[in-house]
Amino acid sequence: MQILKLLDENDAYYCFDLENRIEEFKYDLQAQDFGIKCKIITRGNSHKPLDSYNWSLSNMIFEMRERHEAGIFDAVYLDGAHNFIHDGLAVCLLKELIKDGGYLILDDLFWSYAESSTVREWGLQRFTKEQTEDYQIFHVQEIFLTHDPNWEKLSSPKDERGVFRKRSKHDDDNGEEILSYPFQEAYETKIIMTPKHAAESK
Repeated sequence: MQILKLLDENDAYYCFDLENRIEEFKYDLQAQDFGIKCKIITRGNSHKPLDSYNWSLSNMIFEMRERHEAGIFDAVYLDGAHNFIHDGLAVCLLKELIKDGGYLILDDLFWSYAESSTVREWGLQRFTKEQTEDYQIFHVQEIFLTHDPNWEKLSSPKDERGVFRKRSKHDDDNGEEILSYPFQEAYETKIIMTPKHAAESK
């Protein structure tokens, strides 16, 4: 809710999650007045094993290209499935969906199925021993972002969240150093995607 309260009527907030959780989220918002002014857009996916938020993201790329836009989101917080299969693809899609100068934040870099108290057995049934013990989101970060020259890493090696900024063609012109990033203290929902006005409002 903290992030939603930062946004105004000109902003849009996208939330991607399982359909039932989306409905619970919408019900909670309607149950009482939180003073939220922004537009809220939800995209739910089913519980089918191979369905995920990536299908919605891929459709958004088609829509974006039809409108000849160069990106939709200015800030994205990805707290997804915590595995390479889902979130590796999600990062690849988001890299196109995020505007130049926008931000991508990855949650739980050092989380593993083997160390989880809730989904350890689920992970062991679906992944190899190596995969359950490895930090899969850190794997995603190192493969798709850390060595990509189009992305600037803002987080330190020990941070539990990976923070990256998509470089802009204007970066070399202003020579400014990025000292902070959007929503440093407000991380409450699964995936957060907002317009630039929100990124600048904190």
